[in-house]
Amino acid sequence: MNSLANQAIEKEHYLRLAESMTDFLSQLQANADSLDVTERQKILRLLVKGIDEKRAWNSAQNGRGPWWNAGASHLNQALPKKLFDRLGLVSLMGYYHQLKCLP
Repeated sequence: MNSLANQAIEKEHYLRLAESMTDFLSQLQANADSLDVTERQKILRLLVKGIDEKRAWNSAQNGRGPWWNAGASHLNQALPKKLFDRLGLVSLMGYYHQLKCLP
């Protein structure tokens, strides 16, 4: 009997989740239709880098420029410093701290 009750609860939870996901996707599609290609590409690039849909949408549509976004947590999640270290790129902040420590 307990198993049937658990199954009913799981089914109800799944249906609620599917309904909310359907609503979210339809809202996303409606909003995406109003975006230009550049804005769509920002969202898609963040999604490819592993940012979840809602955060990618909000991050791409935050109205901030590249300098602000460069220090934002969503971009640090998508492109962590260790990626640039592996590529052999120099960290300007690290270089600044090295120079600052010189006598």
